[in-house]
Amino acid sequence: MMRSKILLPLCVLAVSVSTSFAQLNKYNSFEEMIPRTLKYYHDNQLDSAILLAEYAYKTFPAEEEDAITFLGGLYTRNAQYKKATAIWKAGHEKGYCFGLDNPSYDKYYKENSNFKELARVERNWYQNSHIEHEVVLPSGYDKDKSYPLVFVLHGNSSNMKWAKKSWLSEVMQTEYISVFVQSYAFSNKNKGEYKWKYDDDKTIKELRNIYENVTESFPVDTNKIVFSGMSAGGYLALQLAFDELIPMSGLVVNCPVVPKDISDKAIENFVAQKKRIGLITGENDFAIDNQKRLMEKIDKQGGNTKLIINKDKGHEYVEEFSSLLDDYLEWIIE
Repeated sequence: MMRSKILLPLCVLAVSVSTSFAQLNKYNSFEEMIPRTLKYYHDNQLDSAILLAEYAYKTFPAEEEDAITFLGGLYTRNAQYKKATAIWKAGHEKGYCFGLDNPSYDKYYKENSNFKELARVERNWYQNSHIEHEVVLPSGYDKDKSYPLVFVLHGNSSNMKWAKKSWLSEVMQTEYISVFVQSYAFSNKNKGEYKWKYDDDKTIKELRNIYENVTESFPVDTNKIVFSGMSAGGYLALQLAFDELIPMSGLVVNCPVVPKDISDKAIENFVAQKKRIGLITGENDFAIDNQKRLMEKIDKQGGNTKLIINKDKGHEYVEEFSSLLDDYLEWIIE
């Protein structure tokens, strides 16, 4: 993802989980705990996910902001609203930001004045912040030649500078105009980390403006436009594609978190427009079941898909990622 980001008054005896405190001690970092915590979350085992997240919050103080982000979201999903708002408020006092100004929270905190104040604070923080992007031209660039275009969306807890180190391939460097995009929503100011806000009008509007600016300013083949992303960036790329928010030819996503509301009709339209999707993941990725399910639905309707599942890997980039990216980018525009 990234390092992809998200995030006792819990009676251990009342939790029917396989995780014990002895097992918790095996983790040496917050990042090691993320895949297991997310797996519990996606399996709707919220008590288990909260147990892990609370342990991470107490054990790894250097990752406090990430842990609070994660834990607040889990408390919310588990209807522990007072705990969520209390831990977010404590985080705000340290300058942390959690993406609370987001319509996805409306159904949980519709009449909650404490939450509304927290969201207002973050709205003010983000008011003058905007999505940034960097255009990278291919070697031997010729303004009179038409080029395919690839947008790269970083994962949560990341930024476009870090994304450039992973989304680096020969095909990108020689054949594509590349656009690295960075969210306006910081998640950790001290570390220069950003997160994507979903179902967010500002994000969609600013991405469209960047898209229009790039396609008007550079010699882009508008029939060969690819969106790509890691984890949360993959989520946003999928959302843009299946909701038809931005025109594109296809997708290349690595370990994407899959939106739960992709309809059969949206998949039918995706296939009818002959768009292609390449997905790279690990067999231990917490989101693999949803990833495979999406690809199977596209295949069932006769779509063009490529799925690579890397053995013994999880929610991460693999060493041969650049080579896989080359293959996928050539396949998308062939």
